[in-house]
Amino acid sequence: MSNLLSDYFNYIYSPTLEYPQGDLQKAITDGPEIYQEATLYSIIGTLMGRKRWLPFGHNHLYPNTWIVILGESSVMRKSTALSIGIHILQELKPHSVYPNEFSGEKILEVIQETSSGVFCFYEFATFLENMEKEYNAGTRSMLTELFDCPPSYNRATRQTKIEIVDPCLSILAASTPQWLKMSENNLKGGFLTRCLFVPATPKDKPFEIDIPNKYDITQKRPVLIELKKHIEQTAGTEYKLSPEAKERYKQHRRFIFEYSEGKEVWQIKELFARQDIYALKISMIIQSILNFDKNVITGEAMDKACNFVKRCMGSMSIVWGGMAKNKEDSHVKAVLNIIKKYGKSGISRSDLLRSGNVSAKQLTDIIETLKQSERIEVVTVDKVQWYKLVEE
Repeated sequence: MSNLLSDYFNYIYSPTLEYPQGDLQKAITDGPEIYQEATLYSIIGTLMGRKRWLPFGHNHLYPNTWIVILGESSVMRKSTALSIGIHILQELKPHSVYPNEFSGEKILEVIQETSSGVFCFYEFATFLENMEKEYNAGTRSMLTELFDCPPSYNRATRQTKIEIVDPCLSILAASTPQWLKMSENNLKGGFLTRCLFVPATPKDKPFEIDIPNKYDITQKRPVLIELKKHIEQTAGTEYKLSPEAKERYKQHRRFIFEYSEGKEVWQIKELFARQDIYALKISMIIQSILNFDKNVITGEAMDKACNFVKRCMGSMSIVWGGMAKNKEDSHVKAVLNIIKKYGKSGISRSDLLRSGNVSAKQLTDIIETLKQSERIEVVTVDKVQWYKLVEE
């Protein structure tokens, strides 16, 4: 474990030889470690801002992140994890934390004044609901565009023209899976696909404490000292990937493709669209933790980043199970309706692929579902599959 991450865990859990997971008499929370790790990555990425980047085609990739930690209410200490990190960030760089309630026009002025910062939403679902309100019209699309950190962003309001130079916006949020509404606007518009969801379960908690203890300033000081390096840096640093990091990243991309095409999650594959990008973003953050002065992302940093993202992905099918089922039903109905149109003559697989707006693997799963439920029959003529509706 790197020094900064270790120092951060020491500050939160106060582990000892007798209690390696944490001392119940000194720990300030009993929330899962992955929450603290994700929060620390968000803080560091915010402090790094546009001072460090990775070349990415004709653009630069910056370490801003949209992290949403997920878990049950109260018992998982989601808000505590966020508040610990945000309080440290406010102590180091107060103006980098944006207001969590705003109108569309006002927030543009705030970001124009401080173009690198983080939004903290203790209930992400409420934020998503507010984005649907009339006075926030256009805010969601504006934030979606700013995720990619363009050189500048221009917008004309009713009263003035706004230009945001060198934006680098992060989001750190929390929600319960049940409250997080996966609306078509947020999914198809690309807002939620830019988020990295960090799930945890009660078994991930290191222990249970009744009343959080007062923090120890001697444990906090090493964290502050290390984080200040990211503020004091004035010159920009361009990262490059080591050969080992490149190879590990290629493996990660292959894993994402195979995983997102899997039978359990292909219906929500949009949510995996930027998991490769997050491996790159977090590898920059981890590299700055491992060796702040080095501008080469090592295989170790990339491996840690890929494993973190992979752990987040591993729980996605469970977290979004309900949504996946709904989307599966809609795809199945769409394919079934197309087959119905062709009546007794049936439709070939190639024609159905062109009409069904699904991949070959997805169609195979749907056809199997319809066949098992005896709603269609599959006929092979001259090595070509034809699908016909089963007559009642």
